[in-house]
Amino acid sequence: MKKLFAIAFSILALGVWTAGAQGILDRFTAPEKGRTVFIEKGYHALGIVGGYRSFTVGGDDFGDGYAILSFINIGNGKLQMYNASPNYSYFIANDLSICARLDYRGYNLDSDLNLGPINVLQRHMNSNTFGTSCALRKYLSFFGSDMFAVFGEAKLYGNYTRTNSCPIVDITEERSFVDPTTGETVTYDEVVRTEPDWSNKRLTHGFSTGLKIAAGACIKLRGDNLIYLFIPIAGVSYGYTWQSKLKDGDPANNAHISKFSFTRDLEYFAVQLGYTHLIKSKKRR
Repeated sequence: MKKLFAIAFSILALGVWTAGAQGILDRFTAPEKGRTVFIEKGYHALGIVGGYRSFTVGGDDFGDGYAILSFINIGNGKLQMYNASPNYSYFIANDLSICARLDYRGYNLDSDLNLGPINVLQRHMNSNTFGTSCALRKYLSFFGSDMFAVFGEAKLYGNYTRTNSCPIVDITEERSFVDPTTGETVTYDEVVRTEPDWSNKRLTHGFSTGLKIAAGACIKLRGDNLIYLFIPIAGVSYGYTWQSKLKDGDPANNAHISKFSFTRDLEYFAVQLGYTHLIKSKKRR
């Protein structure tokens, strides 16, 4: 029942947004200029949204790590996150476009988190997500401006995710030295590096689909180029994930999880920066 209510609420909200577009347009109209068309009907647009983030931490010497608050040591680790979404749009009416996208995002993580003498997480993870989406976007000239506009967007999407995960193990080598007091040779093991242990990996597959509503702002540059920033504000989604494990190279157990969610908060970590090039149709040239 909760799922049906959330879906119905999303559809109703989208309908109210569409029905109220006229009133919103009036709010962003400069009375002395009248209604301003930001992008005319018939335009084509090619664009891309993307991003990259990298975080690396480690000691000057192997094993030193980096400590926080004296008892949390985040060791030697690295996180890389990246995404890219090429897209094509066609303006079916003035300031109203329909868009098709190919979506990709992924990350690499090597963690070495310790709480005092206790190792909390020492793991290698690699994840890749592939998907496609279609969106309906409505632009509103910002108080009659030909350069600035705000927009609202409703997007329907589907994604597939594959994630590999395994522990990171210490590789040791035997060292020796001569004790000057006794003259005896003393041997010991020293950790020289770490590497992923793929004989104890987890392989996870996941599928998700849903509807997201976003809002943003854009600026029109010379040569029919747009740069825009947008952020998701609400959405409904369903996801199913299944996982298989290896233990010492042999199949262990399998598991799965399903999830339904309805979000109504701003997703600050999902803010995206995009670029679009407008192409005037031949009939309008």
